[in-house]
Amino acid sequence: MAEFEFDAGETRLLCRFDGRMDGAASAQLQTEVEERLAPLLAAHPEKLSVTFDVEKVTFVSSAYLRICMSVAQRVGAGRFSVRGTNPALKKIFLVAGLDNAFQVG
Repeated sequence: MAEFEFDAGETRLLCRFDGRMDGAASAQLQTEVEERLAPLLAAHPEKLSVTFDVEKVTFVSSAYLRICMSVAQRVGAGRFSVRGTNPALKKIFLVAGLDNAFQVG
């Protein structure tokens, strides 16, 4: 469901997701993301960037969008992005206005 990869040289956390990010999956995912994010953010508070790769995601719920917003707020402006969106997922992010909060591609 989720795979995490940290690049120490670039202080970048890449999170790859797979499947449906519905309410149940997002609840578990929130814990997993927090467990990975907290120590990295503590070690690199001004440098850490986070990317969510949703290339293999087929559905996102509002709970998943809240995770995205939470991470974007925690790492700071310009250091969070979502990549690999198919047209249907990209439309969800755009309709929610999240393209104004972070980069969606």
